Amino acid sequence: MKRIGILLVIFANSIFAQNYCTLQLLPSALQTSLVAYYPFCGNANDASGNNNNASVTNATLATDRFGNASSSYDFNGTNAFIQSTTAFFNNNWNNYSISYWMNTSNTAKVYQSCFNTLPHNSLQMAYNFPGPQSNFVHFSANATPSVQAWNITQYSQGTYSTYVNNQWYHIALTKNGTVWKFYVNGVLDAVFSSATPITTTLTNVMFGAIINPSTSLSDQFFQGRLDDIMIYNRTLNSVEVASLTCVLPSDPTSISGSTIACTGSQMTYSVAPVNGATSYSWVTPGNWTGTSTTNAISATPGFGGLFSLEAINACGKSTAVTLNVIVNSPPVITATTNVPLLCLGSGALLSASGASTYVWNPGGGMGAIIVANPTVTTTYTVTGILNGCSSNTTITQNVTICNSLGEQMEEETPFHVYPIPSLGEINIHIRKQEGIIEIYNTLGLKIKEYRTDKNAEQINIKLNSGIYFVTYLSENGKVKSFKKVIIE
Repeated sequence: MKRIGILLVIFANSIFAQNYCTLQLLPSALQTSLVAYYPFCGNANDASGNNNNASVTNATLATDRFGNASSSYDFNGTNAFIQSTTAFFNNNWNNYSISYWMNTSNTAKVYQSCFNTLPHNSLQMAYNFPGPQSNFVHFSANATPSVQAWNITQYSQGTYSTYVNNQWYHIALTKNGTVWKFYVNGVLDAVFSSATPITTTLTNVMFGAIINPSTSLSDQFFQGRLDDIMIYNRTLNSVEVASLTCVLPSDPTSISGSTIACTGSQMTYSVAPVNGATSYSWVTPGNWTGTSTTNAISATPGFGGLFSLEAINACGKSTAVTLNVIVNSPPVITATTNVPLLCLGSGALLSASGASTYVWNPGGGMGAIIVANPTVTTTYTVTGILNGCSSNTTITQNVTICNSLGEQMEEETPFHVYPIPSLGEINIHIRKQEGIIEIYNTLGLKIKEYRTDKNAEQINIKLNSGIYFVTYLSENGKVKSFKKVIIE
């Protein structure tokens, strides 16, 4: 036994979940009056603290109903049994309860004893006796264990008779004075009363077989697995019995989803469907928006922190699984061109900044700088990524038809530049009107700017060797003319 859910009607129906291989891990109410407890966690020792340990004969450790290794015992149906090394059980206790899990692997086999006393004729709980007891679990009780008889009740059973191979079933028997109650899977299945006086006799307990009083040999071997055998000298109530059958959801696997979230985006996180879960409880980091009761959640980021998920059913909650998520802001992307007005057939350098990687469209170029050769005025979108977050911006590359000197061809050119090429100084002759002269280098950096008015006619400018682009803009910033200048 590794993991069960316990429902108690104490303090508003609290729900508990734990790995109950030791007494201290049980809820305190279920520790009360526990005389012997065999969780079969690697051995047949008594975990109640009363040292009613048991010896194992030919039974082998096996997985339990949760798939935990070495957490139940498998009985081969021919010569396997487990027997306590001390005599501690008293059928004359005014109140007692016996609880165990069984999983038969052979429903065709008759005479399968699950729980018995030694001597045999005190109390027995068994499965699939022939005749009316076929495919039933029943119990028999005797007032005097030394007498080979069942004089209190023999083969008392309820109505449940649909046991199948390789399926776990919970069986419980409670005694309260002269009344016995028999439960299957937490549901009351039979009630029996008897006022027959019972002799006080301490007996050993035996699981998976009996010692036949006629032959003194083991007999009635169980075939399958037994687990979580609990013996109380008090009467468990119906809610406590039902709680012993409660199975918590399995623990969720890891949360799937990005560990980096970007402000303003919609993020989705999920886990694989959890066995036994009827709903899910998500806890998001601070200031996130989004809720869900399924195994997936979509939410908008707030602060960075832990996502937490628990699987839920009527028995309780699974262990929480978490994922740490970092929240980053998208980068602010800027884009420029080194040639505001490009001559047809020439190339321009488009530059982006603000991120660590870039993708340009159209063209699919990558990098902070690309060469663009559009044949018509084209708007480019550049997407930048920084710290796992992305954003984009656009830049329009204007294209015009130029003459052989790289001059924009317009009928009314507002200015002239000469000489071209030049040895270090150029003259700009301006038609008398207000405007702006801007000079760019081949990296797209503006190196000079002049404002003209109606009185300006000529500007002399000294430049270092290289290639420059002279742009004339109207007073409102509209490009009116563009010239390419070579300084030797």
